[in-house]
Amino acid sequence: MLLGLMVALAACGGGDGGGGGGPVSPPSGISFTATGGATTNGLVLVQSINSTPNLLRLDFVAQGMTNLYGVAFDVLFPSEILNFTVATQGAFLGGTGTSLQFEQTAPGRLVVGMSRLGNAPGASGSGVVLSLEFASRGAAGSGTFRYERNSAFTPTGAPISGVTWGGGSVTVTP
Repeated sequence: MLLGLMVALAACGGGDGGGGGGPVSPPSGISFTATGGATTNGLVLVQSINSTPNLLRLDFVAQGMTNLYGVAFDVLFPSEILNFTVATQGAFLGGTGTSLQFEQTAPGRLVVGMSRLGNAPGASGSGVVLSLEFASRGAAGSGTFRYERNSAFTPTGAPISGVTWGGGSVTVTP
């Protein structure tokens, strides 16, 4: 009987589940990790639930903002692994009385401006200001999203002080 038990244990790899094999590869796709940001007076990038394995959709979200009429910023991104595709308006600043402008002025540099139009009050609270979409170029790599020349302003055009701007890091695994 002891001999039968030893043969059974040897056949199943000693009872440790067998396994063996090499390292497990991470799943292919794009992953984004937000950095910075605040729960009040913040503007941050967060990965949208509408992202897919080859398309990264980032929502530019206002968090606890007061009297926000518009934003202007350059967002720098890793163009060696991502290709910018489109920007779309979010609901936070309203829909019909707003203007969204964007242009990729150089590889990895997107200039963005969005504001309400006319004699309208600033928005207060939290919500999606706009969304940015990026497609994978198919190459593995990682990089960061960061801001330059960024400002948030009130209906009078005055800058809003103390705004926290949150970027993030991205990894593409083909």
